[in-house]
Amino acid sequence: MINGLPFFLQIVENEPRLVESISLPDLIIKPVDRVSYISEAYSFESLDEIKKYIIRAKNESFDTLYQKVKAMWKKYIDADNDHIAICAVDTLFTYFQDRIGTTHYLFFVGDNNTGKSNNLVMFQYLGYRPMFDTSVTAPNIFRYFGGVEEGQGIILEDELNNLDYDTDKKKIYQVGYTSGAKVTRTNETISGSGDCH
Repeated sequence: MINGLPFFLQIVENEPRLVESISLPDLIIKPVDRVSYISEAYSFESLDEIKKYIIRAKNESFDTLYQKVKAMWKKYIDADNDHIAICAVDTLFTYFQDRIGTTHYLFFVGDNNTGKSNNLVMFQYLGYRPMFDTSVTAPNIFRYFGGVEEGQGIILEDELNNLDYDTDKKKIYQVGYTSGAKVTRTNETISGSGDCH
């Protein structure tokens, strides 16, 4: 978002560029408006501000970013070093998950008031395109991830109870991390046509 207006940010010949749409061979993609974001939008005042962040980013490495993210986790989450380390690494991983094609899931388990939701809040603020919700349904997952690019967000589901009884969602979580995996459904409510979605 640039002054409240939606754009895509591209790097072309090492220079940032704001575009109102991206043309693919079979469709044109446009950014959603500010009220349609599920996660917090990346917001800037101008292209000049973006250029300043790019200059700052050139002085970072995976190690320096990891140390900064880990410090944030240590500041707000009371847990042992192994817990903090995996959460910090996974926070960085969310920005690159589309390049790897496989992942693992973190489940935070404990009694009431042990900080399970606080871990999700940290991922909400630090992770890439998070959807932080409760009672997420299989259609919510389909809608959130869309069908154009894989690995373009993370789902942070609070109170993930009864997963064994929600077979559609369980199957999506089981195969949805595999690059290229499909979960085909037939929709017989559209004029009885049986179109696949």
